[in-house]
Amino acid sequence: MSSRKFIGKNMKDTLTQKELKFSIAYASNGNATESAKLAGYAVPSASQQGHKLLKKESVIKEIQKRVEDFQIAQGITKQGVLSDLVRLYNQALEAESHGVCKDILKLLGSEIGLFNEAKQVKVNHSHTFEQLLNMKDITPEKPAITVN
Repeated sequence: MSSRKFIGKNMKDTLTQKELKFSIAYASNGNATESAKLAGYAVPSASQQGHKLLKKESVIKEIQKRVEDFQIAQGITKQGVLSDLVRLYNQALEAESHGVCKDILKLLGSEIGLFNEAKQVKVNHSHTFEQLLNMKDITPEKPAITVN
């Protein structure tokens, strides 16, 4: 009898029984060491094994699948959370809780990709490097700064 459990179409997507047990345990408790112990890995090496498993793409995919299944079973979905945020925003708006409204809008904006987290600063200089070295040739000007 084979010790491999086939999940997916190719060998990269296969998990051993221990890896599958680890994935299930980790999806429910979020602790790599405890999950490795529950999956049957030796106690002295459970911490190392757990962290090693969290680097395997096939294990990560299985954990994500298990977490999604758990969330759906509990009625927690991305769409549901977004709907709740919109409802809470409307309630906060009616109560004139502007700080709460701002926080909810930040969450919603981040989720739909409205905000670019990386700020870019562009500075335009009107002088050449040589002019900067020979400061006597320069009349002071403010550089144009653009923040995107």
